[in-house]
Amino acid sequence: MIHAAAGGVGIAALQIGKALGATVIATASASKLDVCKRFGADYTLDYNQEGWQKKVMEITKGHGADV
Repeated sequence: MIHAAAGGVGIAALQIGKALGATVIATASASKLDVCKRFGADYTLDYNQEGWQKKVMEITKGHGADV
């Protein structure tokens, strides 16, 4: 999971995660979620919306993010 993934460091982290074979959950503001998708995020969540943490738990089947 990469919080604030649409910035320079976040995009780099996203690309590294994908290169290593990770399933990437990216958070960003709604206007930047498309950027995360274009760079390979498997899931995108708007961190300004209430309940995004619960969605992470749903995506990970209750396990939570590893990194």
